[in-house]
Amino acid sequence: MPRILIRCDIGGIHGLGHATRCKALAQALAARGAEVAFVTESVALTAFVAPCACYVGSPYTEALFLMDADVVIFDHKTFIGEWAYREMNKGTHVVRIDVISEPGTADLVILPNAHTPYPTIARLEADFPGHVLHGWDYIMLPEDVTEGVPLPYDEREPQIVLCAGGSDPDNVLQQMYDWTADLEIDAQLCFLIGAHAAYDRLAMQRVSRMNVPLIAPFTQAHLAEAALVVTLFGQTVYEALWYQTPCVVLARNEGDERNAFWLQQQCVVTTLRQAAIYAAGCIRTYANRPEQFCRAIEMAWTSRSQSAALTAEKLDGHGVARVADAILVLV
Repeated sequence: MPRILIRCDIGGIHGLGHATRCKALAQALAARGAEVAFVTESVALTAFVAPCACYVGSPYTEALFLMDADVVIFDHKTFIGEWAYREMNKGTHVVRIDVISEPGTADLVILPNAHTPYPTIARLEADFPGHVLHGWDYIMLPEDVTEGVPLPYDEREPQIVLCAGGSDPDNVLQQMYDWTADLEIDAQLCFLIGAHAAYDRLAMQRVSRMNVPLIAPFTQAHLAEAALVVTLFGQTVYEALWYQTPCVVLARNEGDERNAFWLQQQCVVTTLRQAAIYAAGCIRTYANRPEQFCRAIEMAWTSRSQSAALTAEKLDGHGVARVADAILVLV
């Protein structure tokens, strides 16, 4: 029975997306006979990945666990440098997810997304020939998402869901709430707060905006039933695509902004020029210009369509299984 350790964190600057997909991967590996455990610095991950074992410690104590495994999967930029990955890879199979790696630092590199630019992919394929997985086939969505059947678009209520992923590490949802105070649009606004975010953040605003519902916790059902989703760039965007829900994507930094625009290009129906993804740019750019934020939502609401259904054909829901099988080939 191969022993596999997964290194990731949850909450804070890491959000929930990394932990969500790693939990799904752990379940798939265990179903195939592997012994899977997690290594983390986040205490909250222990309950999140239960019943899998989860070792919590400092960056130095975690290294002791990582050395005693057949395969170590990194879905997190740890404290160690590329030289350490290279040394570890001499005695242990190393898998790196969503990290731009240097030659000799991994047996397998996985980019479970459709937003990595082609030049980056070409460089990785040159550095890791035959050992790079990327694209729509390897997007890792959990079963509680892929088991859901998208609701026909014409049966949905005119509702716009605004969220900041599952944990809202930068308190962006509060900004969204403030910025939409003067939004003139014929739709119900629904603000979602994830389980790892403080629900009382918007308590004061509830007094002045009683007509705007606040819902907690965030669930995938909200994404499935919405007519439009406004969210930060991350796992939530791909979940919205699975449910064939058009999505306005906000970025926290320039890297996210670049990736969001690249994903937008992948989700445009060329003949119709209709998009499933509307890249609104970097959230910090709009810090003092809420009118631009509202304009992005208004434009997406006006041009939204069922074109998301066309791009969603690229997502078959088996990405986790493909990644698990590729990892087990190593042992």
